[in-house]
Amino acid sequence: MVKLSFCIPTYNRVEHLKKLVQEILSCDDPDIEVVVTDNCSTDNTLAYLATIDDKRLHVYSNKINQGSLLNTFNVLGKATGKYIYFSTDKDFINSSNIITFKIFLLENDNISCGYCEYFPKSNATNQIFKKGFEAVSNMGYLGSHPSGYFFNKEMLESTNYLLRFSNKDLVGEFASDFIFAELALMGNVAVFNKELTIPQTNNDAAKDKSLSINGNSSDAFFAPASRLKMAINHTKHINQLQLSVDEKKKLMLKVFISGLFSSTFGYKAVLKDIAICEHYHIKPRNVGIFENIVTAWNFYEKYYDGAELIETKNRLNKFIFGFDLAKIIFSKITNKLVRLFMRFINGK
Repeated sequence: MVKLSFCIPTYNRVEHLKKLVQEILSCDDPDIEVVVTDNCSTDNTLAYLATIDDKRLHVYSNKINQGSLLNTFNVLGKATGKYIYFSTDKDFINSSNIITFKIFLLENDNISCGYCEYFPKSNATNQIFKKGFEAVSNMGYLGSHPSGYFFNKEMLESTNYLLRFSNKDLVGEFASDFIFAELALMGNVAVFNKELTIPQTNNDAAKDKSLSINGNSSDAFFAPASRLKMAINHTKHINQLQLSVDEKKKLMLKVFISGLFSSTFGYKAVLKDIAICEHYHIKPRNVGIFENIVTAWNFYEKYYDGAELIETKNRLNKFIFGFDLAKIIFSKITNKLVRLFMRFINGK
């Protein structure tokens, strides 16, 4: 059976960590390991972990607080399994599906990376996307919460991620966005559609404040300025991938649209959610239509200026870019209206 490493960076969340580690170790598979790197916690995290008598648990303590990004890379580097499963210390795992997950990996040994669906439908099947443009398009630059991400250890190390993606000014909170895009060119990518990863609920998040993100800062990952910066950085990274010019431009459009919606409607949704605001130390407020329009226009103008920094042969013609963008948005709106109309007709 393939060896699987569950990697958990932690800092001052011993109560959540207890439940997570105990749940994973309740699976009696000898070919799993739990790797924890403690980032100088001031609670009794290390004292608790020392009480666990299980050879599959490996605990490492940083001499200084390295910050969330480097501690994440630190725990990945300690793994010894063929595959790595990543979880934050505040989320949970359904251990009854660990063996099912391992069998899935064993049966699809060309997987470079993937993620576990948080709320899979009972009849949902696992998905495989072929390496290359299809895989990058479905797995790169997701900007998602990282719990449930998994990687092929050997392929991950070949990206030299510690040296290339440890600059937070480049990767923000989502280093995996860049890593996934590169891994998608090395092997197939997958979506595991069984309940394995169980994210923390919003209500629990409200009680458990973020220890690394202050929502009042323009650097907060959900802030418009941060979304714009990430879209530009993603675009620069796309230009480095071994893909055709046409494929790169398709990815750039996708990155732009994702960033645009995240900085407007996504930002509005965050600031309306009281629990999320509590988690990120901010006061909820309403983001009005005018503010969203200004943000959208600013995003478009500054994104294009930033994207122009890529090599001349791949530069985006502003008119063509705007036209292609309008076509995609029009298509999405049209498809949604058609679906609503068909639901109305069927309902009649």
